[in-house]
Amino acid sequence: MGLFFVGLCGWFIGERLEPQALTMLIGLLFGILAGIPAVAMIVSSHIHANRQYKEQQRRTQQQPQPRIEVHHHHYHEVQTVDQLLEELEEIEWVRKLSTGTAPKRIATNQYRDSKEY
Repeated sequence: MGLFFVGLCGWFIGERLEPQALTMLIGLLFGILAGIPAVAMIVSSHIHANRQYKEQQRRTQQQPQPRIEVHHHHYHEVQTVDQLLEELEEIEWVRKLSTGTAPKRIATNQYRDSKEY
C-alpha cells in the first residue's frame, strides 16, 4: 500500500515538474539517503563509547579501595628521639600514600641505611 502511494506521488510530481527540477529532486533524495550510513556509524560509536564508559565506572566502583594499615611499634625500653622520628616518618608516608600525595618513586636505595615504604 505504501509503495503504491509513493509511486503515485512520484508520478504526479514527475508530470508537473520540469526535467531539470526532477533531476535535482532525485539527486537531493539520493544525497540524503547516502548520508544515512554515516549518521548511523556516528550514533553507533557514540552509544558504544557510552557503554564502555558506564562499564568502566561500574568496574571501578566494584573494586575495593586499598587498605593501608599502620602497626605501631611497641618498644620494651623508652624510645629514643631517633625511634620516635622514624615512627613519625612512617606514619607520614602512610598518610601521603593514602591521600595520593606521595611521590611516584617511594623507595630509594642510594644509601646503605635507606628505608623502603
